[in-house]
Amino acid sequence: MQSFDRLLQDIYEKSLTEKRSWYSNVAAAYDRARPRYPNRLISRAVEAAQLSPGANLLEIGCGPGIATLSFARLGFAMTCLEPSAAACEIARDRTRDFPNVAIANSTFEEWEIVPEHFDAAIAATSWHWVSDPDKHHKIRTTLKPHGTLILLWNTPPEPIAEIHAQLQDIYDRLAPELANFAGLDRHASHIATFGTEVKASGCFEAIASEEIAIPETIHGDRYLDLLSTLSPYIALDESVRTGLFGELSDRLTNRFQNAIATERLSILQVFRKAG
Repeated sequence: MQSFDRLLQDIYEKSLTEKRSWYSNVAAAYDRARPRYPNRLISRAVEAAQLSPGANLLEIGCGPGIATLSFARLGFAMTCLEPSAAACEIARDRTRDFPNVAIANSTFEEWEIVPEHFDAAIAATSWHWVSDPDKHHKIRTTLKPHGTLILLWNTPPEPIAEIHAQLQDIYDRLAPELANFAGLDRHASHIATFGTEVKASGCFEAIASEEIAIPETIHGDRYLDLLSTLSPYIALDESVRTGLFGELSDRLTNRFQNAIATERLSILQVFRKAG
């Protein structure tokens, strides 16, 4: 059986062609179910990056525009890159009232770098998808002097341990590669490695970080909607995924009345261009 970490690594190393279509079938569900970023973290990012009104931002992997809208409302000009055409369509509709926001259907790897053009680059739960080995240097190149790299993260809402234990047997039978309970500590540790890599590149210096733990009770239908947007579940064979979701739905309804206690993390990492 393939390990969970190896499964994720294989997903993130997919070709650029595969990345363009990876979320296409779940773009609407992604928009409905994925958590939003707390206003507190958005404000902290703007403060730490010292972004003035009208600052020019690059967003890498904007998806359906979840974080995009938060920054657009603050009056920033934005160029947003997104590989999925379906997600681009949603993002364009979401930001239609903001003429200074442009959504480009492109991967970061294929986008032509504009030197010293942006005040900040933002990646909201998307940095792990950037496979370009020279990504830190390219981001540094496109930023103005003293520009910043802002990494925002929302971990998937996880059922609390007591609930997960009562779903374990379903995973053991149908999707054992997804059976391990991750917990917030594992998520935080995983995200910290990206910050370590940014600093180790020599292109940036860390200037701010913040982490917020958010408990939330989620309706069963929304929870399954959310699972359908997570890469390990997208990677499942369709028949396996259908069977898994069917049994999870029955269990969540019968034992928990479709009210699932979850917890997640929202995390901010901000880095200043070095040199």
